[in-house]
Amino acid sequence: MKYTLVLILNLAAAWMVWSGSVSVENPFVMLLGVLSILFSMFVCLRMEIADSESVPLHFSWRIIPYACYLIKEIVIANFAVAKIVLAPRLQLQRNMLVVHAKHKTETGNVVLANSITLTPGTVSVSMSGHDIKVHALFFEGAEESLSGEMVRQVNKLEGHA
Repeated sequence: MKYTLVLILNLAAAWMVWSGSVSVENPFVMLLGVLSILFSMFVCLRMEIADSESVPLHFSWRIIPYACYLIKEIVIANFAVAKIVLAPRLQLQRNMLVVHAKHKTETGNVVLANSITLTPGTVSVSMSGHDIKVHALFFEGAEESLSGEMVRQVNKLEGHA
């Protein structure tokens, strides 16, 4: 029940942000929002997907420091990729490396794989068990960064610091 309530609140917040309507000035728009949320909840409950995996309450407030860390890493990686691309001679060191995710849950592994893909210059290619195969444009420091600090940050996010 708590997952259903949180999912309803998240859907309502997302609808308010995307529709730009946070007041009851236009009852028709509000009715459409309520109907779309109710329909979405009906589908979620019918498919039995309102659970701890789809609504990760255990992340709660820890998502904010992780988002700040990830944004910082994305900015740093953007500058590194721009430096490589704008250089007179491309000095790419393309490489496939394996990151060993040491998370207790599959959600942690997925968050790590998605975070790696969000970071410019790296793409998660495949995931097998706790191993994530990653393609990196440059190898310098990539393996240490991905298998070290990023894994620690995802562990903090999960509450296993």
